[in-house]
Amino acid sequence: MRTLSHLYSLEHCIRLYVPGTVNVNEDAAALQEATVLRVLDSFSTWFGGATAYNAKGAYKSAVAGLVMEPIVIVESYATSAAVNVNMEHVIALCESIKDEMSQEAVALEYDNRLDFV
Repeated sequence: MRTLSHLYSLEHCIRLYVPGTVNVNEDAAALQEATVLRVLDSFSTWFGGATAYNAKGAYKSAVAGLVMEPIVIVESYATSAAVNVNMEHVIALCESIKDEMSQEAVALEYDNRLDFV
């Protein structure tokens, strides 16, 4: 009988939520698309692959009140070794996206824990 214990496992999940706006609530579809490609490439390099999917996000901004936007979630599964080597790069990527897209924060999820960078 075959069991999961004989398979190669990736123990950790990393998700980066790519905003669809700049300056809190201005549409940024073209920038978002370029950013998603950058994250897919980075995650694939660091973790061996990545998946991106669309979602709708909402949050309360101190500046603009309720902000709803199309977001793209880029996700990778990784080994502990890959996470240990690359998490610093992931956080730096989040900080870069935050600055480039004039965001108050960028959401980074790691093993079902959400942090705002």
